[in-house]
Amino acid sequence: MGPTIVVSYFEWVQNREAFYWDEDQVTAQLERIMVRSFEQVWRYSHERGETLRSGAIMLAVQRVVSVLEQRDLFP
Repeated sequence: MGPTIVVSYFEWVQNREAFYWDEDQVTAQLERIMVRSFEQVWRYSHERGETLRSGAIMLAVQRVVSVLEQRDLFP
């Protein structure tokens, strides 16, 4: 997930919930999410001996499959 997508999501949530963050709060939340995401991709890629790019794609597909299974949408 790129920074632009995350910040757009923050804006959507703020508008929907009628609360607003200042720039420092947005930056702190963005950093928290980006660091966590990088660490997850790094760990996943390292465990499987994959490049970061391949690991990120594999992790994303795994997450989609997991949600489909949880919702009984995947046989």
